[in-house]
Amino acid sequence: AEAAAEATGEAGAGSEIARYLRYKAGDVLLACISWYAYKTYNHRKPLSQFTYSRGLRHMHLLMAIGIFGAIGSAHAASLTEGQTKRRWLLLHKQTGLAMLLALIVRAIFRLRSGIPPRAFRLAFRGIARSSSWRLKAFVPSTCCCLLSHSLVWPTSTT
Repeated sequence: AEAAAEATGEAGAGSEIARYLRYKAGDVLLACISWYAYKTYNHRKPLSQFTYSRGLRHMHLLMAIGIFGAIGSAHAASLTEGQTKRRWLLLHKQTGLAMLLALIVRAIFRLRSGIPPRAFRLAFRGIARSSSWRLKAFVPSTCCCLLSHSLVWPTSTT
């Protein structure tokens, strides 16, 4: 009976430490978000016409964090079983829905702000300056032709 009491006491102490660490992790996360919001709000300078808007840049960061969170929660769920796995999968689903909402908000920001005028010119200039741009255009078209050829005329004989 004493061994069982000691085991439950140690398990209770372990769960108290785990709860304390979860609260501290939440505090650190809240502090990081507060610091990011403070730096973003107080250190604004005029943007160049050749950069994306602040809203798009912030949404890009938030979506990157959300995507890593979704992948991490799916990986954690694959390593566990039972109720813990259900919790991780629930977090994964919630993160996925949040990313869907963030995608819609990001599309709205994108339609309002547009793309910097230099973005397309720089992309095409980089392709034109490349010595192998003909090869870059030739290889995908060749692969598509070979694939269509193998689908239309099978090479195996029966």
